[in-house]
Amino acid sequence: MDRKWTYRKIADHMGCSLKMVFNAFNAITHYSQHRTSENVPRKFRPRKTTPHEDKLIIRLAKKDSFKGSNLIRKEVFSEHDSRNVSARLVRRKLVEAKLYGRIARKIDEKLICRTRSVNRNYLIQPVEPLSGRPQTSGCRAANGHPLSRPYADLRNERRKEVMIDRNIKY
Repeated sequence: MDRKWTYRKIADHMGCSLKMVFNAFNAITHYSQHRTSENVPRKFRPRKTTPHEDKLIIRLAKKDSFKGSNLIRKEVFSEHDSRNVSARLVRRKLVEAKLYGRIARKIDEKLICRTRSVNRNYLIQPVEPLSGRPQTSGCRAANGHPLSRPYADLRNERRKEVMIDRNIKY
């Protein structure tokens, strides 16, 4: 074949797709460079910090959990360090060690009111003893106790009302 042929012309001549020609040429160049058809491990980006510095960062964060990443960076690395370590890098090292930072979220006032009303409906409120009944000493039924037979039905009705409120979509 002539070297001046395009991929399209080769695909038409061979009776195959253009993608197949691309893949064949890529496989040939890969084999000529690496002398293997297997995937070759790629080079990773070099790390800015040493394992000792990583341990130091983690130790400081565990010692004082309220210390920010910028303060940790200033304690571990000097001002004249040529590596230019950022606070973001310190946070990434802490995440690698499964020490996740938490930030208080700003919440809209409407959302607060809505969640309060929804949470109020989710609470199962205890049954209040019926007022107006004379409280006498003795058995539960005479005291108007919520577990006594006449008041058990009332308690179940109140729970059903609360369960119905739970099923309402907000």
